[in-house]
Amino acid sequence: MNNRKHARVSVDLPVKIYLSGGDSVNARFSDLSEAGAGIVYPVAADPGVVLSLQFQLHGKNARHTINVKGQVMHNFLYHDEYIIGVQFVDISLEQRSLLIAYLSYLRKLRSS
Repeated sequence: MNNRKHARVSVDLPVKIYLSGGDSVNARFSDLSEAGAGIVYPVAADPGVVLSLQFQLHGKNARHTINVKGQVMHNFLYHDEYIIGVQFVDISLEQRSLLIAYLSYLRKLRSS
């Protein structure tokens, strides 16, 4: 049973995760919604940890960089990698609007 308030869309989208020491690592989103995402990553993340994320949305006529914090809600092993479920906790109204428009664009593309 899925208790999510916002439907997720399957994606294969690069995301950069900034670590507390200043380093960054590259990962991929497996799904995305206006409120959170699934991140494919080689190791588990502790629930409750807040990650700094950066990713780009590519639309028909524009590209937008999104910087957001995501709180780890859960993670599970899938094949030889982990899927880390994050909830966005620090997203501006402008970035949320861009995300909603991007997800709508993807849904429209997939339904045609």
